Amino acid sequence: MLTRTFAVACLIAVLVAGCGDDDDVVEPQGRPTLSDPASVPTAVPDEERDPFIIDSAHVYAPGDTPPATVEPEPQPARTYVVQQGDTCGAIAAQHNISVAELLAANPRINEDCTNLHVDESLNIPPADPDAVTEEVVEERPGDGRTYIVVPGDTCVAIAQDHDISVQTFMVANGLDEESCLTLQVGQEVTIPE
Repeated sequence: MLTRTFAVACLIAVLVAGCGDDDDVVEPQGRPTLSDPASVPTAVPDEERDPFIIDSAHVYAPGDTPPATVEPEPQPARTYVVQQGDTCGAIAAQHNISVAELLAANPRINEDCTNLHVDESLNIPPADPDAVTEEVVEERPGDGRTYIVVPGDTCVAIAQDHDISVQTFMVANGLDEESCLTLQVGQEVTIPE
């Protein structure tokens, strides 16, 4: 019972304190407002100080010199005129590109590359600088699996079926354009890994 009496007394004390005189009310102070923009202090540029240099990834302090950036020179557009006996694989190998790149640059050539015409001009895309070079493949002899040539196989078809460039396939097997034209059924070739 004593706790109830104490609780009621506290409640009455809070209510009485809240019902004080209106003279005791404190008005909140508003934030100062600026009526004259000319009276606002502003930063003044220092004409004698070098500015900061900001690019997309760095901020350079005054006096620092950002490193020079060298833009790679765009490779000029190349074309190739189809000669008698040319194949997509041979053309791609000659220009150090894949058959897929050659076909992408020349949409009029069908997927099997059977509609090449002598004296036709083809677009040759820039060579991939990260492409496997002949020296790299020759330094890893025997690295790959054996494939047996079946009727209808060409260097291009074998390379496409195994998702490698014709150049890589030819180098791995020591083939040139002429030997690609004379693959024999039953011949063992290496498919590089």
